[in-house]
Amino acid sequence: FDGPRKSPCHLLFEVVRFAAILASLMMFFMQAIPLLFLLFSSKSNDGDNDGKKSNKNNDYGDDDEVNAQLLQRFIRIYLLLFCTYFILVELQLPPFFRRNNNNNNGSNGALHSHWILRGFLYTFIGLIGMEQDIAVKATDYASSSSSSFAKATSILGPDYGSMFASLFTSITTYIMIAVGVVYFVLGVLCMQPLYDRMKRDYDGKVREWNRKKKEEKNWTKENEKYRKYEDDRREGRGEWYDDLES
Repeated sequence: FDGPRKSPCHLLFEVVRFAAILASLMMFFMQAIPLLFLLFSSKSNDGDNDGKKSNKNNDYGDDDEVNAQLLQRFIRIYLLLFCTYFILVELQLPPFFRRNNNNNNGSNGALHSHWILRGFLYTFIGLIGMEQDIAVKATDYASSSSSSFAKATSILGPDYGSMFASLFTSITTYIMIAVGVVYFVLGVLCMQPLYDRMKRDYDGKVREWNRKKKEEKNWTKENEKYRKYEDDRREGRGEWYDDLES
């Protein structure tokens, strides 16, 4: 690659950014897959509960399970929205990463332009995911193994599925919290202006390199046309005599 290269410090910042994208994607799937199971299980339970309304002894237990499922749905939907927003911000898309030409301190926007606040959000979402995993395990332990809620929180089965889901959740939450701590520390150390300056300089070098490559390509194209014209003129073919008439 003959283009401009990022400095080692710039690459370290990029590693943190890609780790944040990875953690957000993992958290997204961690919320989306159980949410689908909860939605499908609720539809199947609606048909099963139609014939059980006469039994009032289990009404309180059923209500608690329904409320727990409803709460899990809303929490997971909110976390999905947060993760989607984090991914869009870390990808630095134009609507979420706009440069202010009159200010050299980075992008506009109060929510995603400050690393300290971003670190708080990442650690908060990671702690919510960790607490959510504990709550799901407690609900699994309290409910029977045949409960639809227990089935909804397991992906591959009662043994390996639960173990895999628990391991995936732990890794995701720890990465999310670690990224939040790193962002918070970097923000406290005022590293964000340094990253903004390095990114601005790198983007300028990339634009200049692309401009020079375009000029070189155009020059090569014009040189090829002129060489072809000279070859045609020497060998007496082509339209080279039009220049003489003019």
